[in-house]
Amino acid sequence: MKRKLFLAAALAVIVAWEIFVDFFASYQALRLINIYHLDKVFHLIGGAFIIGLLLLRFERTSLVKLLFLVLAAEFIWELGELLFDPKVKYFLSNAKSLWVGDTIGDVIFTLIGALLYWGLTKKVSAANLDLKGGRPIG
Repeated sequence: MKRKLFLAAALAVIVAWEIFVDFFASYQALRLINIYHLDKVFHLIGGAFIIGLLLLRFERTSLVKLLFLVLAAEFIWELGELLFDPKVKYFLSNAKSLWVGDTIGDVIFTLIGALLYWGLTKKVSAANLDLKGGRPIG
């Protein structure tokens, strides 16, 4: 139940961020977001969200396969931004090296978020097991 609540909250935060950035953020706000890499927080949350969704369906899948799927989702997200977001197109055309660095940072933070979520949920799961019999406590 807590995992599904986290996923719902994470999705709400990500959607709110996208709405703000796409429809309400001023040019100055977008510059601050870019200068201070504030979007990385949301890529961290996004990585946790993606792997959380995957774990609901593929709980026994290896971490490597899960991370590959997270990377695939991140790639699709970045491609979608590039194809459909005029601000990203402008960023690419006027500051290509900065765009490349920003995109690499986005991918790294997405993976960090996925790894954090995976590690924390595995730790919590292990803490809930009786070490002698492997049965849930309580």
